[in-house]
Amino acid sequence: MSDFVRSWRTASTAAGWAFPAEWLLAEVIDVAESAVRGEDPAPALFCLGAARARAGAQLTEAVADLTAFHRVVHPEEGEPDPDAVPSRWLRSLSMGWADAVAEHIGATRVDDGLTGLTTGAYLRTRLTEVYQACEADGTAPAEHYGLVVVTVEVPDDLWLERAAAMVLVADTLHGVFSAGQTRTLVTPATAVVLTRLDPLLPSRVLAARRLVRHRLHQDGTDSAVVRMWLETLPSDYQSACGLLESLRH
Repeated sequence: MSDFVRSWRTASTAAGWAFPAEWLLAEVIDVAESAVRGEDPAPALFCLGAARARAGAQLTEAVADLTAFHRVVHPEEGEPDPDAVPSRWLRSLSMGWADAVAEHIGATRVDDGLTGLTTGAYLRTRLTEVYQACEADGTAPAEHYGLVVVTVEVPDDLWLERAAAMVLVADTLHGVFSAGQTRTLVTPATAVVLTRLDPLLPSRVLAARRLVRHRLHQDGTDSAVVRMWLETLPSDYQSACGLLESLRH
C-alpha cells in the first residue's frame, strides 16, 4: 500500500502538483486501497474530488492528479494520458469536486445569484443585530422594525415563469427599498424586506405591489399571483426565526 501511494505521489508531483506536502489526504488512502484490492475506485474518487475542492485544489489539478493515479494503476500504458483515464473515474472525481464547491458557495455567499437578494443566513445575522440594538436601547423591535413579505404563486408546471417573476420582484424591491433595508430571498417564491417602520412604509408597500403587478403584466407573466403584506417583528429573535420558517411552508 505504502509503495503504491508513494508512486502515485511521485507521479503527481512530476505532473505538476504544486504543493507536495499537502497532497496526502485520508481520501487518497481510500482510493489507493480500492485500487490495490482490484475494486472500482470511482466511489472513492468522488470523495477524493470533494476533499481536493475543500483543500483548495482547482479541478485541473485534481484531474492531473487523477491522471497520475491512472498511470500508476496501469504502468503498461506508458506516459500519463488524460484521454486514457476511464470516463467514470473522471466523472466521479469531477462530481465530487463540484458538489463540494457548490456547498462552499452556498455556505459563504450572502446573495442569491439569480435575484441579487441576500440569503436567509444573512437575514438572520441582520436580525441578530436588530434585536441586540433594541435590547441595548430598551425598545421593542415591533415598534421600529417590520418585514415586508412578497410571495409569487404560479402553477406547479410553470416553475420557469415563477423564476422570471421573482427576478422582476427582486428588481422592484431593489428600487423601492433602497435605503439600507435588507432584501432577502426566503424561498424560490418568497422574498422579504427587513425595514424600519415609518409613516410612509404602507404607501411604499402599495407602490411596490402595483409596480410588480404592472411589470409582470408587461412581461406576459399574468398567471403569477403576487401577494405582499407587512409583518411586525415578534418580541424575540427565536420567534422571528420561527416567523421566517413559517414563510417557507
